[in-house]
Amino acid sequence: MKLRYLLIIAFMAMMALQTNMSAQVNAFPSYTEDFESTNGNWSASGTSSSWAWGSPSYSYITAAGSGSRCWKTNLTGTYNVSETSYLTSPTFNFSCFTSDPTISFMISHQIESGFDYCVLQYSTNGGSTFTNVGTNTSGGTNWYQTASGFNAARSWTTASHLLTGLAGQSSVILRFRFTSDNSVQQTGVGID
Repeated sequence: MKLRYLLIIAFMAMMALQTNMSAQVNAFPSYTEDFESTNGNWSASGTSSSWAWGSPSYSYITAAGSGSRCWKTNLTGTYNVSETSYLTSPTFNFSCFTSDPTISFMISHQIESGFDYCVLQYSTNGGSTFTNVGTNTSGGTNWYQTASGFNAARSWTTASHLLTGLAGQSSVILRFRFTSDNSVQQTGVGID
């Protein structure tokens, strides 16, 4: 009986530790998420957010980049008017990296050229402030088309960029920030 009691306590302690640790992703040596079986613990928020996880089926983005599911601004229609929305990652632990890691993801977008934009941002202070990852002149592969970010139209492609200054950081949050104006809504942005 005593052993059973100790095993139950040990099991409960393990579950409590797993619950507390599940909010953080230890990204060593790599992290991969294809959004097929789950939303990857990414979350949508913001003003008039249209981000949704699932199978896209509208106009320019009619399928995921790989498999059948991805995150997209409105899976079955256009994004919202005056939208400022965020697709936010779980917290990553980059403390094991001695050199800056690189992020790579699939992206497709059709957004109003010159007016609506999407950027990738990071935070190292629990989300109090965010900084854009790179610029349209900072290198990377298939990175921002304009100084404001991803813009206009692009079919599914792999984009990548160095996460400058994030090596050794133990608490990193990434997010895609999407902004639209009050006219001309198009298919939107897909992330896979």
